[in-house]
Amino acid sequence: MEKAKEILKKTEKQNFLSGLDFSVAIQDLLISEGGWVIDTGNYENVNAECLIRLMHKIEKHPFLWKMFFMIA
Repeated sequence: MEKAKEILKKTEKQNFLSGLDFSVAIQDLLISEGGWVIDTGNYENVNAECLIRLMHKIEKHPFLWKMFFMIA
């Protein structure tokens, strides 16, 4: 969560967030410390795998997703 917190602080100062920073922050929130989702590739490959895995979890528990994680 440290990288996500750094990006949040920067975002609050700038009042905007780049697509890359958003990707890195979300990855930091989704992937456990010491964890990994792919063994080669770049942040875009990680984005794809994070989305795939997250969607599978949301499909299994749509009510929890709606109640606790949807923001609008």
